[in-house]
Amino acid sequence: MVEPATPASSSTSRQPARLGAQPRLLVFLAVALPPLLVVFWGVYLRSRSRPAVSRPNVLVLLADDLSWAAPGFQGNPYTETPNLDRLAAEGTVLSSFYGCPTCRPARVALLTGCYPARYHIFSTGPSAPSVGLAMRLLVPSSFPKLPRRTRTVASLFQKVGYVTGLLGKWQLEPARRLIPPQRGFTAQNEVLGFKRSGGCLAAWGRTTKQITDAAIEFIRRHRSRPFFLYVAYHAVHRPLVPPPALLRHFANKPRQGRGELPAYAAKIAEMDGEIGRLLAELRRLRLERNTIVVFTSDNGGAGGYEGPAPRIPWPADNRPLRSGKGTVYEGGIRVPFVVRWPGRIPAGRRLDEPAHLIDVAPTLLSLAGIRSDVAFDGWDLAALLVGREQRRDARPLFWYAPCYTPHPKRAEVPRWRATPCEAVRFGSWKLVHFFEDDRIELYNLDEDIGESEDLASAYPEVAEELLGRLRAWRDELGLPVPRPRSGSARVAGGMRTGPAQW
Repeated sequence: MVEPATPASSSTSRQPARLGAQPRLLVFLAVALPPLLVVFWGVYLRSRSRPAVSRPNVLVLLADDLSWAAPGFQGNPYTETPNLDRLAAEGTVLSSFYGCPTCRPARVALLTGCYPARYHIFSTGPSAPSVGLAMRLLVPSSFPKLPRRTRTVASLFQKVGYVTGLLGKWQLEPARRLIPPQRGFTAQNEVLGFKRSGGCLAAWGRTTKQITDAAIEFIRRHRSRPFFLYVAYHAVHRPLVPPPALLRHFANKPRQGRGELPAYAAKIAEMDGEIGRLLAELRRLRLERNTIVVFTSDNGGAGGYEGPAPRIPWPADNRPLRSGKGTVYEGGIRVPFVVRWPGRIPAGRRLDEPAHLIDVAPTLLSLAGIRSDVAFDGWDLAALLVGREQRRDARPLFWYAPCYTPHPKRAEVPRWRATPCEAVRFGSWKLVHFFEDDRIELYNLDEDIGESEDLASAYPEVAEELLGRLRAWRDELGLPVPRPRSGSARVAGGMRTGPAQW
C-alpha cells in the first residue's frame, strides 16, 4: 500500500521547479521591457515629428554679380567652371532667366516669390549721399525692410518640418542678429560683406571657402532630416581677391576674344571649385539623388557700360548682352540658371522659357510636394521642369527701378549708370521706359539679344500694348512714380532726391 504513494511524492517534488520559472520571467520582463518601451516610444515620437511623406532636400546656391555669359556651360571659352558645367549637364538650364538690376531686390524676389516693388524695395539701400551729378527727378525711397508678416520660402519649408539654413550673404534687411530666424531660418551663419567686415582683403578672400565649410557642416549635421539650405556666396562681387595660383593661371591664359579680367575669371574658378566640393559631399553622404540643387545669380556682372571707360577695366564681360549690373538691359538682369534633381528633372536640357527669381519659391515648394496659401507673383514651373509641360503661355515680367544709380567708379565715370526707369518683357518683346524724358525703347530679344536696334517707331502698336501692361501693373501695386523736381530736397510721401546705393 506504500508503493502507490511514491509516484505522487515524485510528482510533488517536480512542482516547485515549474513555479520557479515564472518569477524568473517576471524579473526578465521587469528589466528588459522599460528600455524597449523607451526605444519604441522615441521612434514613434520621431516619426510624428517628421513630414508624413519623404521629401527632397533643397540646396539653393546664389552667386553675386555673376555674368550670364561667364560660366563655361554658356559657351565662355576663357573662364573655367567644370563643376557648374557638370551640374548643367546633369540638370536643366533656363537660358532666359532673370534676376534684378541690383543685389537686395534680387534676394527679396528669390526668398519671397514676389516682385520687390510690391514691398516698395527698389534698390540696395534706402538712400545715398549725393555724388555731384544732376538729378532731374524726385525719386521714391526704397523701404529698408520687408513687412513684418511676410513669409519667406524658408518659413514655408520650416513649417512642414524642414531644417532651414542661411549661410553667407543676407542683405535682405538691415543687419540684425535675429532677422534671419524671424524669416524662417533655423540655422544661420551670416558672412559679412567687405566693408561691414572691416575691409580686410585677406579675410575677404577667404569668405568663399568659409561659406562652403559651413554648408558642408550643416549638411553633415542634418543629413537625417529634410533640409532647405540657402548658400549665398559673396563671390564674384568686388573687390576680387582670388587665390594667387588661379590669378597667375588666368593672367597667362589667352582670352580668346573675351573681356573678363583675369581676377574675375580666377574668382569664378575658385567659387566653382568650392561648389564642386559641396556637391561632392552630397554624393559622399548619398544625398545627391534626393536633393534639388539650384544655381543662379542675383544680377549681371559689372561691365559693358556705355560712355568713357575707367582706368581699370570693368571685371565682367556681359557680351553678347548689353550693359551690366544696375541697369534693366539684358546684361544687368539676365543671369545663369541651372536646376538638378536626378531622376526627376531631365538631364542635359536647355529651355528658353522666360523665368524670374520670383518663380523659384513656388516652384521649389511644388517640387517638394508642399502646398501653400501664399499669393506669389511668381509661377510654379515644376510641371515644365519635370517634363509634364513643354511650354507655358506667355506672361509679362516686370522690373521697376525708379532710382538714380551711380557708377561704382563715379570719380572716373562722371555719369549715371542708370536713371529712373522701368521695363517689361512679354514673349520675345521687351520695352524699357525712362522717366526723365518719357522715352521708350523696344527690342525683339529673339532676334536681337544685344538690344542694339530700337523698334519702338517701327512697331508702335507693340510698344503701346507693353507700355499699357507696365502702367497697369504699376497701378495695381500702387507704386510711387518719379516726378520733376520743385526745388525741394524732400516732399511729402517719402520722396527724396538722393541716388540709390549700389
